[in-house]
Amino acid sequence: MSKRLSKLFIVPLLALLMSAQINADEAIWYPSAFISYTKSEFSGSDSHKNKSELAAFVKLDYLEEYSFSIGNIKQNNNFRSSPKTSNSLMFLSAAKHTYPDSLPGKLSYRFDLYDQKENKLTIATRIQTPGPGPGSPPVVTITTQVLNDSLRVYNPSLYFINHEKTYSLGLGYSYSDYDSTDNTRPPLKVKQLTPSIGFAFNDSMDWMQVRYFKIDLSNEQRSPGVVGTGATEIKWTHWLSENGKYKPDYIQVAVVGGERLYAVDADVNKVYNFIDKQTLSYSIGANWKSNNSEYFIYLVNEEYESADKLDVYDSMSLYAAFKYRW
Repeated sequence: MSKRLSKLFIVPLLALLMSAQINADEAIWYPSAFISYTKSEFSGSDSHKNKSELAAFVKLDYLEEYSFSIGNIKQNNNFRSSPKTSNSLMFLSAAKHTYPDSLPGKLSYRFDLYDQKENKLTIATRIQTPGPGPGSPPVVTITTQVLNDSLRVYNPSLYFINHEKTYSLGLGYSYSDYDSTDNTRPPLKVKQLTPSIGFAFNDSMDWMQVRYFKIDLSNEQRSPGVVGTGATEIKWTHWLSENGKYKPDYIQVAVVGGERLYAVDADVNKVYNFIDKQTLSYSIGANWKSNNSEYFIYLVNEEYESADKLDVYDSMSLYAAFKYRW
């Protein structure tokens, strides 16, 4: 993203944030800040060791009509036999909320932009040869290569929820553009369609959301043998009736089954700019509220496999986040 474009967005947002703080009594602008940290450890991988992600966002809501967000996502990846790589994504978002007379609820339009000048990927090549003697295991030789890409993701979405908040419908689309500095690797275009449906039950103490990720890739050279993936996410949220001193406000369980490659998850502002396919994910977490603050803790397990299916592994992650509203 150009410095000019960043300034055009950041300067007005900071000015509005200061104005919101000064005129807080008028309750026109509602500012908030969000920070999260994720630490992941890989198990069973020949090349991946661990990774971390630090994300920070500032958001401004104008009444219940508009919202604006800006943030940065910092990623660090450690490998077993190759140099560490670091990536930094700029995040910009704007949303418009409407209440049409023809619809029994709120209709929201949202547009997210992720921009990264250098997206470093580490590619591991495995060569398997027969063992030195009869019955001996094969010898696997692994070579790694760090490649520099640029990455830009355009992510518009449409979301509807009825006035009673008993059901919702959503439709997201993302276009990810990976452009490589290596002339032997053609650019990669990734198109993703994400329809979703949500509904409340148990006197609105529970919420179930189902989303489908349909992902199409423009060429096989960047992902051998893969031109598209599909995965379904089921997410259950349960609110607790009484809040004690340390009792969560809600708990949440999510499962993703199928395959995802280069996915974009607008619910958590995450880009899976990972070279291997995700084949399964499940998580459990909770949210605590205290005055103007919120705290989040999640445990996440994900399973992956490389394009050649020679590296099948999983990761265990701890996700912690904090949100503050003025």
